[in-house]
Amino acid sequence: APRVSGVRRTGGGYLLLKIQDNGQGMDRETLGRVFKPFFTTRFQGRGLGLAAAMGIVKGHNGFIFLDSEPDRGTLVRIYLPALGVSSDAVRPMLP
Repeated sequence: APRVSGVRRTGGGYLLLKIQDNGQGMDRETLGRVFKPFFTTRFQGRGLGLAAAMGIVKGHNGFIFLDSEPDRGTLVRIYLPALGVSSDAVRPMLP
């Protein structure tokens, strides 16, 4: 199951959200296509989830990075600007 490992403020003025799983992972070809609308590896998938997530994050001047290898799972790192957020307001999120 996916695990949110926490939210923290980076030195560069962003909040970093990490989500990691230990699933089947993805090869380079798949990684290169996952943000394209309607791309899916699932039989009944719609292929809109990561494309929508990228649109939302970009709309807030953020970034998404994926690290994945077959049979090793995937790590998603989402960076969002920390505008108006004090360091005291950022607490780790535990599952």
